[in-house]
Amino acid sequence: VLIPGKFSDGDPSNNFMVRDYRLPNPKYKQGYRGGDFAGILKHLDHLKRLGLTAILFYPVLENDRKDFFGFLATGYRIKDFQRIDPNLGTESDFKKLIAEFHSTSNGERMNVILDLPFTLVGAEHPWNREPEKYKDYFRRWNAENISDNIATNPIQASFGPIDTSWGLGIIDPTHGMKEGNGAYGYIRDEIIFWLTDRFELDGFRYDSAQNLPFLFWKTVLADFRKRYADSKPGFFQVGELFLDRKRSWQRNFFQYLGDGKAKMMDGLYDFFTIELIQRECTLQQQHGCP
Repeated sequence: VLIPGKFSDGDPSNNFMVRDYRLPNPKYKQGYRGGDFAGILKHLDHLKRLGLTAILFYPVLENDRKDFFGFLATGYRIKDFQRIDPNLGTESDFKKLIAEFHSTSNGERMNVILDLPFTLVGAEHPWNREPEKYKDYFRRWNAENISDNIATNPIQASFGPIDTSWGLGIIDPTHGMKEGNGAYGYIRDEIIFWLTDRFELDGFRYDSAQNLPFLFWKTVLADFRKRYADSKPGFFQVGELFLDRKRSWQRNFFQYLGDGKAKMMDGLYDFFTIELIQRECTLQQQHGCP
């Protein structure tokens, strides 16, 4: 896993957030602190010598510029899914970096997997700037079955309460799924397909995949494999899950890998299991176990 904004500052000229907010600044949390593609390229030999076969990039797409209740964006509040965040570099910089990871002239080839969040969109994304125009793009709050929501309390929008995570409304990607338009069409065509066509990526890791309905994943992954069956047969589809409990629109953990008939994701990154392991290790250490 490589977090571009934290790794190395190779080009001080693109430290826009550092300059705009005079970071480090106790008034703000998180934010880009100077790390960029140029810094990664500078240390590429070191990364190649580690013997890795793949590297997961945390999100590199353009994020909100303004602070959100004192928090600055660091990759997971995407403002524009078709633009590289200027704090990290340019589109050509990212393409060059991918090519260097793929090159065998400087060591073994490394696959590049991009972490892709669209459970939420940034506060400056059009859907959040003008939510009334996209009211069907957000998941409505289930008042009849509170436990079926992600949050404990909704966001009160002008068109009604919506489910939320981290202070932003959760997207309903099933809107337009049958027709291939709406929120579904945008996510599939303007995010997933666009990025796949634009960059020589080897896979996606889908952030907070558990917050989007299982039916969406089943449909969009089938659409992807149909479109790229010949051109990208080995493209990695990895989901980040935190299934602390199963809601009606989710499925059991292993069903996200497929059912033997239809393939779903190639792998899962399960934060809940990691938390259980860490909790068990802590208990063993408290009782004197190594």
